[in-house]
Amino acid sequence: MSFEQIVFYIFSAMLVSAGVLVITLRNPVHAVLSLVLAFFSSAGLEQVAAPPPAAADVDNTEQLGLAMFTNFVLPLEVASVILLVAIIAAIALTLRSSRQTKAPKPELQVRVRREDRVRLIKMDAEKGA
Repeated sequence: MSFEQIVFYIFSAMLVSAGVLVITLRNPVHAVLSLVLAFFSSAGLEQVAAPPPAAADVDNTEQLGLAMFTNFVLPLEVASVILLVAIIAAIALTLRSSRQTKAPKPELQVRVRREDRVRLIKMDAEKGA
């Protein structure tokens, strides 16, 4: 087994496990981190498995860019808005208020009355022994 095959199998295993984690994790932040790992694993997998680029690939990339930004501008913009809404929704879902915060609430501190905090008690003085 060659070195390239070992690296290929490592990236493949990382990609499959990251994909499973994206689906099974309940925390959206952890799922997104697993998705980023899946993206990096697939990029590494492509680098290992892909042949070196040829000179014609530059022309193909240029043609693809021209087609995307001339013929397919509206679908590209719709897809970008959908992705932006998904990002904002993921952030909004993860920013729920925690009940365990111990931060002071100034609006409650201002409304406190002396009678609520201080209690005066009359006691007889103790006799010395």
